[in-house]
Amino acid sequence: MWAPYDSQGRAAWLDLTTRAWRVPAPRPDRSGGEYHLDGRFVTDVPGLHCAIAEALLGPGRYFGREWNAFKDCLCGGFGVAPPFTLTWHDSEVARRALANVVGL
Repeated sequence: MWAPYDSQGRAAWLDLTTRAWRVPAPRPDRSGGEYHLDGRFVTDVPGLHCAIAEALLGPGRYFGREWNAFKDCLCGGFGVAPPFTLTWHDSEVARRALANVVGL
C-alpha cells in the first residue's frame, strides 16, 4: 500500500506504522527463517524502511523508521530477531536510487 506514495507520503506511512505497532499485542519474536524483500519500490530511504518492515513482518508493520530504531528492532520485541535470511529481490533499484544518499 505504501509503494505508490512519494517520499513524503512514505514518511507519513512510517509515522502511522510507528503508532499502530503499539495497538495490538506484540507478537512473540521468532528467529530463523527466510524472508523476501520486494525491492522494486525501494527508491528512497522511507521506502527502504517500509519494504524491510513488510518483508519481515507483513504489510503495515513497523521495523524502524531510521537506522537507530532499525537497530533497536533487531534486538527483539518487534516480531523477528536475528538470525534470519533476507533475500532482497531487485536490489539494483535501491542501489541506483540510494547511491548518493549520505547517512544510511
